[in-house]
Amino acid sequence: PEIIVTPPAGMEIGYVPIVTRQEKTPSKLRVFVLAGQSNMQGYGLVDDAENTSGSLVDVVQNDADGHWSQIGEAGNWHTLDDAYLYFAKDNDTIRTNVTVGQGAHSDLIGPELMFAHEMDAYFDDPILIIKTAWGGKSLAEDFRPPSAGGTKGAFYDAMIDRVKYVTQNLETEFPDIGLDSYEISGFAWFQGWNDGASQSFLDEYESNLNHLVKDVRTDLGIPDLPFVVANSGHGGYAASSDAWVRDMQEIVSVAQQNVACDDETYGGWVGFVDTKPFFISADESPEEAIHHFNNNALTYLNIGKYLGREMVRAINNMAFCYADCGDELVSPGLVSIGNRVWNDFNRDGINDPNEPGIPGVSVVLWRDSDGDGVPDPNGFDGVQVTDTDGYYSFGGLPPGNYVTFVWQVDNWGPGEPLNGFVSTNGYVADANNDVDFDNNGSGNPFTDIFSGIVTLTEDGEPLNDGDPEDCVFDYDAAGNNTVDFGFYNPNITSTVELSNTLISIYPNPAFDVVHISVEGQIAYNVSLFDLQGKLISSALNPSSVDVSAIPSGMYWLKIQDVVEGKYMVKKIVKR
Repeated sequence: PEIIVTPPAGMEIGYVPIVTRQEKTPSKLRVFVLAGQSNMQGYGLVDDAENTSGSLVDVVQNDADGHWSQIGEAGNWHTLDDAYLYFAKDNDTIRTNVTVGQGAHSDLIGPELMFAHEMDAYFDDPILIIKTAWGGKSLAEDFRPPSAGGTKGAFYDAMIDRVKYVTQNLETEFPDIGLDSYEISGFAWFQGWNDGASQSFLDEYESNLNHLVKDVRTDLGIPDLPFVVANSGHGGYAASSDAWVRDMQEIVSVAQQNVACDDETYGGWVGFVDTKPFFISADESPEEAIHHFNNNALTYLNIGKYLGREMVRAINNMAFCYADCGDELVSPGLVSIGNRVWNDFNRDGINDPNEPGIPGVSVVLWRDSDGDGVPDPNGFDGVQVTDTDGYYSFGGLPPGNYVTFVWQVDNWGPGEPLNGFVSTNGYVADANNDVDFDNNGSGNPFTDIFSGIVTLTEDGEPLNDGDPEDCVFDYDAAGNNTVDFGFYNPNITSTVELSNTLISIYPNPAFDVVHISVEGQIAYNVSLFDLQGKLISSALNPSSVDVSAIPSGMYWLKIQDVVEGKYMVKKIVKR
């Protein structure tokens, strides 16, 4: 190897080594296997007639800081002299130096491009990448490893056979390399989408991936083969209404991380790359194709780059997931916004601990580039649906001004999550105040409920507010998770808890009847008093209290558990 890796204390993870020279070993060909399905083939668009945002040409033309200068420019893409690619496609086999246009088709790139640049920078020895990737293939069936039981996958065999064929026929496949000695130095895995096809595929993904690591090492004869897993980060960190995408985010990605971060089993020889940070929304990409990361070239550049960097750590037995990240985190270059829609039982505009989130609410994000409080005509940035706890999140955004709102669509109708609800009191117009648990929404009942303007920056957002953690990027300072919307149902005055039973009292004020709704089994007595404490009426287990005959004014309503003796008192108003 060209360098010895010596990380500073506290920076073992997320550390990209600064090199120190040592005496080189005799030159050999360093072979890396990039395996998986279509995203490992590569679907990052190089160019089109419209110079679409997110194409490689667009990325390079707007690369003011020179982050991607090593790949060249349109019409003059650089070729790596000492890095080669073998990629057998349906009607073509690439056997040449690494350059642009070696993805699934000649107008696409994949992770191989920047992975090769990272490996070429690390090794003085020549590099050979064998890409064994086929679109639409599952780990459960197509790549099924032999030790997982059941029928071994045909593409597992094809993957192993191709690696063995190429390495045993280097003189004929790559005569220009001119080396007799080779070493299979690492294996990278980027796959997952097709294992969302069934619940059984999802349930066994983690087990199958463990078997894959074990069997690939066995069949290639390298017990500690460095192995890097990139997760299925489709959709990024934003909650998705698409069930298939949610399975990628919540099941497959978690399984991939569990395996690749099992430091106890694999030590530092197996590494993990989280691709969620690199997901970019469709409106900033060439296509709306979430299964292919919207064909965004910047996404594939970043995935290849960080696969390469993690491979460096795995080669040095340093790809640990759970050591201290240290302080050397970098800005992700993207921002995020989110938080909660909740049921404000007491209508005070504060999300109290006993007030739950409202699931299934559609929240919209819109850009407001000039900060005038009026969303830009073409500023629509998507819809997110709140999760089971009422939380929403929009990620992968460029810095700027934004407005979030709970819109009319899919929210207020019969059977929809906010049917009968209105925006709560205590509206805080300054949604940019970085204060959580307050009500940032305002608007007329059953219409769009808008927040104020939120200005998002890469390094100025509130800390410790629930942003994802990473040993490379500082997401905390780039994410604002404090924009909340409170709602209440005016037909339900309040919900209180008595003897572990929820009791709702409504409406209040009332004209004729105050209704009492009990969720649970409890024997209770309800008494109505005037403000001087004079008893007006009393009943056992009533579902309502008749107030039609009493004068307008304020009264006390006492509800008591007749078994345990506990009680609560609420003030009501008779109109």
